[in-house]
Amino acid sequence: MPYPTYTIATDTANARLAKGKLKTEIIALSLATARILGIRIAIDGLTFMVLCDVEPDASDKTSIDDAVTAHTGVDSTRLQLHSTSTVVELERAITSDGTFEDLGGARTSVDFYMPDETRAISKIVGDVKTVGTGAELRLVKSDSDIVVSPVLVPGDTTGAWVAMSIVSIDAKLDANTQIYKLQGRLNGATSASVRFVSMSLLEAIFR
Repeated sequence: MPYPTYTIATDTANARLAKGKLKTEIIALSLATARILGIRIAIDGLTFMVLCDVEPDASDKTSIDDAVTAHTGVDSTRLQLHSTSTVVELERAITSDGTFEDLGGARTSVDFYMPDETRAISKIVGDVKTVGTGAELRLVKSDSDIVVSPVLVPGDTTGAWVAMSIVSIDAKLDANTQIYKLQGRLNGATSASVRFVSMSLLEAIFR
């Protein structure tokens, strides 16, 4: 018997659901009138139900409500890949020292792939080489250059090609179609280049 339906984005403490963790938290309450059977996420991925063997009484319902309100779901997450786009194919040198310059980009529509854009994560992977310290890379969206990732400072400064990875900040991607661009600047470095860069659109699935 389900009781009741909750909305992940508004009813949990951090808009995330870890099904196994929440079940454990409710079991720890030692409900008086019902036994929890599990957590069922709706097909839309936005709501969930707490399944019990019988309908809980008013006191147990309050306890379940309180457990959901206090629940944080970041501890159990998997990422589902939806699309991958090429951002930079062959070597692209960074020439600007003070201002971030566009190195490549891709257009994607988050709402085509998932019902909740707050679950969208963009991951940039590729190679980078730098000579000297200071070079920086970042991911921005749209022509207004809204920064959606932390700034990456390559660790190797000897001119060797090394793997890089940049992940967008939570809830920074838009639902509608946007252009996402990789930008870089030397910022005092002697030289820097990127190559074989792609952008993957991922969905965070909270269990």
